[in-house]
Amino acid sequence: MHMASSTSVSVRHCPNGEQLLHVMSQLAEDTELRVPDGARIVVKPNLNDLKGPESGLTTDLRVVDALVRYLISHTNPDKIMIVESDSWCRLADEAFDMLGYRELESISPKVKVVNLTKMPTLDVQLPFPSYIRSIRLPRLFMETDFFISVAKLRTHHTVISCTLKNQFGCIPRRFKGRYHPYLNNILTNLNLLLRPDWCVVDGIVGADVRPRVVGLMLASSDPVAIDSVCARIMGLNPERIPHIRAAAKQSIGSMQDIRVLFDGDTRADVGSVITPPFIGPNRVSLAFGGLYAGTVRTADRLRSTASRLQTIAALSAGLTAHPKTEVLRKLLRWRTILHAYQELQTAGPQE
Repeated sequence: MHMASSTSVSVRHCPNGEQLLHVMSQLAEDTELRVPDGARIVVKPNLNDLKGPESGLTTDLRVVDALVRYLISHTNPDKIMIVESDSWCRLADEAFDMLGYRELESISPKVKVVNLTKMPTLDVQLPFPSYIRSIRLPRLFMETDFFISVAKLRTHHTVISCTLKNQFGCIPRRFKGRYHPYLNNILTNLNLLLRPDWCVVDGIVGADVRPRVVGLMLASSDPVAIDSVCARIMGLNPERIPHIRAAAKQSIGSMQDIRVLFDGDTRADVGSVITPPFIGPNRVSLAFGGLYAGTVRTADRLRSTASRLQTIAALSAGLTAHPKTEVLRKLLRWRTILHAYQELQTAGPQE
């Protein structure tokens, strides 16, 4: 048995999805998977579309079926929750029904499919804030013992959409476009808050501009390492993918010194696995996407600045009613003009 490290990534051939339960066992052994006894487990597949696994866009039902059966037979879970949220183009419940995920509940009474958009939420402060300082996340994750992300091997307007991007679907809000201009920041924050304990990537059929039959399954306990390997398998450089670099910078995982076990044997180079390599996003479309995101971010900052200037003007106009020392005290106490102004307005003029 190979000794795995935190930056080990297991890659196994799985042509046509055959013997998936055996392959899942091999991936678990390669990466020394350990699930706590009696754990509440959350499994997050990628069901961002209503198209079947032959499209390369959604996680193959057979992969999650094999994972659930492995967990039940090799661990002692209290509950296994298979989760997804609504999006602008489809409801999670539609995806569960049309892609067959509802049938997984028949495996065991411990297995449930859960629409995150319908679950209670909490407002969570982002650990690495930008213009967006907080986000609402399902309370379910705060009560989870073990989180498994089951992503797809595919390209995307973020260059690739594998493990790190898969957590975007954990946001319960249906219309998530508000976060797209801040996507690299949001993905980093989501993986700081909801870092998967185990990552599986379904590469039986991948996708770039078209479906690609690849016949691979990958697993790791490191989301940055597995996405770096996925990028190289697709013929892309992970160093040039912004959200992978950002996640590595925040110590979510490692891009360096990754040990790849390919069908159980250590392999230094995985860049020649697929011929021809995947087609990444068009440079022109990436440039326009970056221009759009930058424009939105600039507009947001200008609106924020205008709001603060308006508050300063209102506060200045009220200085005759409030001693300057009181104003300064409030500003120092709250450290924001807005809170100081609101408190002074509530308190009323000083006698």
